[in-house]
Amino acid sequence: MDSLKVAIIQIQTGPNKKSNLLKTAELFASIKNHQANLILLPEMFQCPYSLESFPTFAEDILTGETSLFLSNLAHEHRVFLVGGSIPEKKGNHYYNTSIVYNPSGEIVGVYRKIHLFDVDFKNLHFQESAVLDPGNTPLLIDTPWGKIGILICYDLRFPELIRLYALRGAFMVAVPAAFNPVTGPLHWEVLFRARAIDNQVFLLGASPAPHP
Repeated sequence: MDSLKVAIIQIQTGPNKKSNLLKTAELFASIKNHQANLILLPEMFQCPYSLESFPTFAEDILTGETSLFLSNLAHEHRVFLVGGSIPEKKGNHYYNTSIVYNPSGEIVGVYRKIHLFDVDFKNLHFQESAVLDPGNTPLLIDTPWGKIGILICYDLRFPELIRLYALRGAFMVAVPAAFNPVTGPLHWEVLFRARAIDNQVFLLGASPAPHP
């Protein structure tokens, strides 16, 4: 079996969905010669990270513009794609959802963020649960290299889920994320390294590129 080559894409997310998708396609094209087998996008890569934006940018994950776009990218580049996350609309509910595709562009898993980001710091107040509902189902993906677990951002702060993945045979956990500027610089590397050491698994993290 060939060794696994991973690419992590960062995007400066803007207020226009089509523009965000176009930037993503351009970044995919720019790394084509690296021949990655697995590509990871950030949390909310096509949507500004705000409570007001989530319902506006939300889509059905089977028929929505973004899901079809990601399916085509996975198929065109023949990669496993952890499609960051997008705001999902399902009935009257909204979720922070990561969709995973195989190299044929088929959906092989859907993960909805379980631990919603509700915080109240001196310089930061954010309550995802005011708009989003939590998921309740872990996700392990079978690949030719082994099982890969999926988390989204704030899930990383809760060690039980990664432990569950490790006990179920995962060799890697992929984490689309969008750490905030208050705690992000302090906790990003610490959390990723701690979870990797504790569970003896590889961790992949993708966060949006900051705006200058």
